Amino acid sequence: MVDYDVIVAGGGLTGTIAAQSIAHYSNQNLKILSIDRNLEIYPGRKSLSGWTCGDACSKEAVDYMTKRIKVQWTRPEIEHDVKGVMAFSPDKETKIPFDGAGYMLNRQKLQEIQNQRARKMGVDFDFEINLTGLIYDEQQVVGVQGIDNKTKLPYKKTAKIVVDATGVTSMLRNTLKNSTKVEKRIDRRDLESTGRYIMYFEPGTKELTEFDPDYCIIHLDQDIAPGGYGWVFPKGEKKVNIGLGVEKTLLEKRNIRLGKKDNVQTLMEEYLHRNPVIKNAKLSQDPEDINNNSGIFQVSVRRQNDCMVSGGYMMVGDSAWMPKPIDAGGIGPALIAGTIIGNNVVQAIEQNDVSEKNLWQYNLDFIKE
Repeated sequence: MVDYDVIVAGGGLTGTIAAQSIAHYSNQNLKILSIDRNLEIYPGRKSLSGWTCGDACSKEAVDYMTKRIKVQWTRPEIEHDVKGVMAFSPDKETKIPFDGAGYMLNRQKLQEIQNQRARKMGVDFDFEINLTGLIYDEQQVVGVQGIDNKTKLPYKKTAKIVVDATGVTSMLRNTLKNSTKVEKRIDRRDLESTGRYIMYFEPGTKELTEFDPDYCIIHLDQDIAPGGYGWVFPKGEKKVNIGLGVEKTLLEKRNIRLGKKDNVQTLMEEYLHRNPVIKNAKLSQDPEDINNNSGIFQVSVRRQNDCMVSGGYMMVGDSAWMPKPIDAGGIGPALIAGTIIGNNVVQAIEQNDVSEKNLWQYNLDFIKE
């Protein structure tokens, strides 16, 4: 007898979308547990510095989720509407529009509201759990184990399926024992170190290549962000999410070439201060930003894992390296995959077959989208 039908390991955005999708497709008839390493007052937080992210998401991805599992985002989850994304060359002479209409999200409020919705759909939550690995019955994953940080005691829960949404450096994936198809560890060169600020500012020179309240701006410049790009994403007329991502080995080469000793933090400061539009910028002290106004994190910039399932185990979001390689955008793929996975999970449990072969359809369904 298992503790739950489904365990969703990881209480961030992707995990809670997956939990809601499973609840939706099962008509709330499955017993679902979401496990989060964070304190309950900081649900889904990526690190101690908050929910570090560019906060941008396409309207298309949100509509995809809403149409299929009836999860609808409004204010305050959506903080600002944008018409699209504009990428600029280093000299600003060439621009490439992509992605279409979208939203700037408030990740702190979004996660709080996501959890409230999931609870209403019957999802249980365990907080302050440090997961260290999976539980097996021969070649089948049957649960998770770790430490309960509240009690300092061993933690074990069993389920028919474990959905891994624990992030880019997932310990569950790294130590997976029942598959030779799943890539377990990511190459350092496929990781970007990213950092960003959420700030209010006084407008300086009007220059739409540097800040545009209607468009998310990306700067492709290897001196500013080696191996990555800088971004200036509007959250209002005088509010911005500004940051950059770099590939560390290319940053080291850039530093040698220029005779510098920059890191992500110093590059962020330089990028902020060189912007002629953003003057006298200050970190947002809004209650919904106060625990999330600055931070550094890592994101994958490669194709998703070629295989995202094994017996009793499935990956979604950053755990499966789903962010788009071109712009490291992870929210859109997470919404789509989190929506898809619910249907695959429910079908497998109804068929009483959670083998790798039967879960394989999830790989195909995600690629089709």
